[in-house]
Amino acid sequence: MHRWITAWTEDRSQRVVLNGVASSWAEVISSVVQGSVLGPILFTIFINDIDLAITDPNIKIFKYADDSKFGRRIRTSKDSEILQADLDGVVHTVGHSQWYVSSSEKNRSYALWS
Repeated sequence: MHRWITAWTEDRSQRVVLNGVASSWAEVISSVVQGSVLGPILFTIFINDIDLAITDPNIKIFKYADDSKFGRRIRTSKDSEILQADLDGVVHTVGHSQWYVSSSEKNRSYALWS
């Protein structure tokens, strides 16, 4: 299994082509090949424990490939505070696992990537 996964991630290179002009080839030193079958599987394994940062059982987590969504029914300001506290916990948790976190205070939304 290890050799099979390694075969998908080693010895990769990439370049950019824009308006018919191509950059030089560069070695890909991290990530999983885009458009692969393996990419969504590896990402799901990588983020599988992200829900451990959620403490409220009313928060639902939807994970698919490279997209995760967190949601909770909001009826009161307290509901909103609970959701925000758990989202802040997710941001704190992934901050310790070499993920980059982008947040927007205006919309209270976060983007996570590694």
